[in-house]
Amino acid sequence: MKKVIATLLLAAALGTASSEATDAPVDLVVLLDVSQSMYPYFQDVVDFVVTKVASDYLRFGDNFHLLTFADDIRIEMVLQVKTEQDVKSILGRLFLLYPLGRTTDFVMALGNLRQYLADLPTASRKLAIVVTDGFHNPAESSPYASLDVERTKAEIVRSAAGIRENGWELKIIRIPFGADKPAGAATAPDSSAGPETGATPGSGSYLDDLAGALDVDVTEFDPADKQSAATEGLGIPAVRFPSPLGAREYAFSFPLEIDNVSTSTMRLELDRVLFGGKDILDRNVFFDLPPKRSKTLQVPVIVPDSTEPGAASLEIELGFADGIRVAPQSGVLELTLKRGVFSTILSVASRVWVFAILLIAALAAILLFALLVRGAPREAEAGVVGAVLDSHAAEQAAAIKAAPTEGMDSGHGQKAGSREKDEHAAETLASYRRLTSLRREQLSAPSAPGFAFQPRIRTSSSIRVELTVSGQTTLVGLRNIKTLHAGSVKSIGGARSDFLVFLVPMPHRIADIHFDGDDLILVPTRRELFPDYDAPIEHCMETDITFISRHGWPMALRFSRYVPPTEKLNSLLHCIETPGLYEE
Repeated sequence: MKKVIATLLLAAALGTASSEATDAPVDLVVLLDVSQSMYPYFQDVVDFVVTKVASDYLRFGDNFHLLTFADDIRIEMVLQVKTEQDVKSILGRLFLLYPLGRTTDFVMALGNLRQYLADLPTASRKLAIVVTDGFHNPAESSPYASLDVERTKAEIVRSAAGIRENGWELKIIRIPFGADKPAGAATAPDSSAGPETGATPGSGSYLDDLAGALDVDVTEFDPADKQSAATEGLGIPAVRFPSPLGAREYAFSFPLEIDNVSTSTMRLELDRVLFGGKDILDRNVFFDLPPKRSKTLQVPVIVPDSTEPGAASLEIELGFADGIRVAPQSGVLELTLKRGVFSTILSVASRVWVFAILLIAALAAILLFALLVRGAPREAEAGVVGAVLDSHAAEQAAAIKAAPTEGMDSGHGQKAGSREKDEHAAETLASYRRLTSLRREQLSAPSAPGFAFQPRIRTSSSIRVELTVSGQTTLVGLRNIKTLHAGSVKSIGGARSDFLVFLVPMPHRIADIHFDGDDLILVPTRRELFPDYDAPIEHCMETDITFISRHGWPMALRFSRYVPPTEKLNSLLHCIETPGLYEE
C-alpha cells in the first residue's frame, strides 16, 4: 500500500509541472548507505526520505541518479524523468533495495561521488544527497583500511574540498544508528541483522567533519517526525497554498505562506506563476526570508479573459529566479471568478476598437520617431555649416575693417581670399560628412563576437542590485531591480533583456552581468557598442560604464546595491538618535 501511495504522490507532484517552465534541468544524485548498520530504519528511509526527496525536488526534464554503497559503490539507476512511467520506475527500484553490506567504506564512497559528479554534463545543476548513519568501517581489502583517524579525516576533507570548489551542492541526512559512534570506535553495536565486521584503525563517524569541510548543516532523521527529514535535508522553502478564496475578479492577489527550513537567510524573487502554460503573475515579488521563519506573501495575478466565470480550480505552478525550487512547486487555487464592471464594458467588440486605436497611435509614434531620426543628421550638418560660415563672416569683417582705404586690387584680393575660405568651408563640411558616414558604417557592420568569459563562483551569496542609465528615468518600479545569486547571469539591453535600456532604441542583450558571489563582472556581447573596453569589465559595482547606441549616442550605465525605501527611511529616522543621560 505504501508503494502505491508513494507512486501517486510523486506522479502528482511531477504531473502538474509545466513543459514551458524555464528552470534549468538538474542532476539529482542520491548516495544511499545500504550497509547492515542501516537496517533498523532502512524501510522508513526509503518511504519517507528518498521518496520524498524525489517528489519534492524532481521535475520533468531532470535526471535522477541512485547510487548505493557499503563495501563498494554501485550505480543502481540513471533515468531522465520524462513521463509518469519514469516516476514509477524510480519508485519500483527504490523498494527493491535492502541493507546487506557487511562493511561500510565511507571514504571510498565519497571519493567516487566526487568523480561521478565531475563526469556529468557541465551545463546542468548538480545536487547530491547523502543518506547514511555516517559510520566508516571498511573491509580489510580496502585501500583505506589501514588509515588512522587523522588520515581518514584528511581524505574526507580532500573529497569535500573538490566538491565545494566546483560549486556543487551536497546535503547530508544522518540516520541515528551511527550518530553516537565517535571516530576510532572499535566496532558497530549489534543490530537485528548482526554487527558489521572487520573494525579498522580509522573506523567511526565522520559526518560532522564532512559537514564542516562543506560548511553545511547535517539533517538528523527523527523517527518521530519522518516526514520533515527530506524537506529540511534539501533546505528548500516549504509552501502552503491558501484555502478557498471565495469570489474574486480576474485581477486579484492571493496569500502564499512560505517557510524557510534552512539555517540561513534566503533572498527570493517570485518571477512567474504559470496557469495553463501562461504566466499570469502581474509583477515580480521580492522578499527576504530569515532562517526558521515564515512569511505570507500577497501574490498579484491576472487570470486570462478566456477563463469562464464561476467556480474554478486554478492549477498553478510557481517559478522563482535562478531556478530556486520550493516544495510543493504546484498547487490549486479554489475560487469563484466574476467579471468586474470595467471588464464587462470591454466586451469583445470594444476591445477590437481599442486595439485598432492603439495600433494606429503606435504606428504614428513609430513614423514620427523615424522622421526625427532621419532629420537628426541634417540638423547636425546644418550646425557645422553655420559654424564655418559664421567664422568666415567674422574674419571677412575684420579684414575689411583693417584695410578700409585699399583700392580695387585689394578688393580683388579680398574676393580671392573669400573664395579660398568658401572652398575651405566646403572641404570642412565634406570631411564632417565622411566622418559621420564612417561612424554609421562601423555601427551598422555585423557584430563582433563577444569576449570569452568563464563564469565562476567565489562564495555562496546573493545580492540585490539596481541598474541606472544616464538620462533614463528610474521611475519604472522594480523593472531594473534584480536579485543575483552566486553563479547567476542577467542580460542588459532592449527588448526582452533582464535589465532594460529604453532611453533610445537598443538591441536585445548588448551585454551580460555575472555575479560570482563577491563581485559583478560585465561581459559585452555587442562589442561595437562598448568601444572603450577590450576585455570583460571587472568590479562593476558603483562604477560608470560607458557605451553607445546603434546611432552613436553616448550613455553610461551603473550598478548599485538596492536599498528598499523602508530601510532608507528607517536609517533617516534613527540618524538623530544620540546616547546620553536620561533626565526626568
